[in-house]
Amino acid sequence: MKRTLRILSLTLAFAIVGFGGFAKPDPLTVQGANVTVKLVLGKGANLSGYTATDDATIFHENVVTYTAASGSPMPTPSKTGTEFVSWVHAENGALVRVAVMPLTSGAVYFAYWNGDGTLATEDGGSSSETGPNIDLYLNTGGSLLWNKDGARFYVYTFNAATTGAWPGLNMTLVTGDIYYASVPSGFTGLNFARINPSDGSTWNQTGDLTFSSSFNLYTITGWGGTDGYWSSYS
Repeated sequence: MKRTLRILSLTLAFAIVGFGGFAKPDPLTVQGANVTVKLVLGKGANLSGYTATDDATIFHENVVTYTAASGSPMPTPSKTGTEFVSWVHAENGALVRVAVMPLTSGAVYFAYWNGDGTLATEDGGSSSETGPNIDLYLNTGGSLLWNKDGARFYVYTFNAATTGAWPGLNMTLVTGDIYYASVPSGFTGLNFARINPSDGSTWNQTGDLTFSSSFNLYTITGWGGTDGYWSSYS
């Protein structure tokens, strides 16, 4: 009796799915289907297993045509002397970070590299999609707060379309307790993080901070996620 009920249930389920799909087809590519994008690697960079070429259709050098399942992770290229940060996509004039393949083919993504500070769009193509980088500063609060135990400091930027990898960009020492990073524009929010240098785990982090072009320095004043304030650094 139980087996008969199960077969009837499955039959009914297939009937419902078939009817629903027939009445209201999904206009988007089903997640998991293969899609094709173009990856602008930038000068001196490469992607294992692929040969990059100059692509006149998008006016960029060192481009790879890449096909993978939608929703799958984006590949990681390499470039001597630098660290790959994320893929960047120009959307409505703003730059957003992308970590997974889109649902449909045709997108163009640009590699962002930490170390030489370049976005792949700087290699001789249209610069209208890039926008200026934004300089961000973190006052770590001194040795009584974040700046101790050999901690490293990172800034993670985001907006509604961002899915970049935590903890974001490594910040470099400016002087004293002040650290700095130059990040692609287009974000609306950010987090600063205090990272364990031994294993990369997060010791401390701010809450989600709202970015305003009026200020570029965030000062840590305590151990809570909201213990800090914005000001300007020049």
